[in-house]
Amino acid sequence: MVYWGLEFTNASRTIIFLNISPFVVALGAQRFIPGEQLRMIQVVALSGGFAGVVVAFSESANYTSYRILIGDGMPAVAAVAAVFIDG
Repeated sequence: MVYWGLEFTNASRTIIFLNISPFVVALGAQRFIPGEQLRMIQVVALSGGFAGVVVAFSESANYTSYRILIGDGMPAVAAVAAVFIDG
């Protein structure tokens, strides 16, 4: 998915989407590990990280084409899949 996604988007956007794995792990842990809960500081940190991703993409949001959205989705799927495969 990563290499195919690079046909549609640029490498800098791909790297950012590949680094969403910590979000997936943190949120998935609450669902799949009994008794696991995020503390307030962890929620704040994850929110700050997610806000950083939003800010990073806000500059090019007006110039996003359908092709780039496809390319952005592919590394995001790869990041989620890597969490479950490496698990």
